Amino acid sequence: MPLDEREQRILDDIAQQFREEDPDLVRAASTMPLAGFARRHVKLAAAGTVIGLAIMLGTFLINVLIGLVGFVIMVVSATALAAGMAGGSRAIPDDELEILGDSRKSRWPFRR
Repeated sequence: MPLDEREQRILDDIAQQFREEDPDLVRAASTMPLAGFARRHVKLAAAGTVIGLAIMLGTFLINVLIGLVGFVIMVVSATALAAGMAGGSRAIPDDELEILGDSRKSRWPFRR
C-alpha cells in the first residue's frame, strides 16, 4: 500500500534526520554484506538441527526431559533453517536503499 503525501514527507524527514545524526551507521548499513549474514544464519540453523537431533536420539531413552529439550532445539533450528532457505537473498526495496543513503539506486534507475 503506497504512502500518502503526509506519510511520505514524515518518512523523508525521519530518514534525513537519521542521516544527519549518525552518518557512520548509515555508511555501515549501506555496505553490510547481506548474503554473508544469511549464509551464516542458514549454517547455524543446520548445525542446530543436527545437534538437536543428536541430543534427542542420544538421550531420549536415558532421560526423557533432555530428549524433549533436544527435540525442541531441533524443531526451532529446522524452522529457522527453512525460513532462511526460503528467504534467500531478497532484494532490498528502493525506498529502503534511499533511507540507508545507498548509491545503488542512482546507478540502476529502471530497477523495480
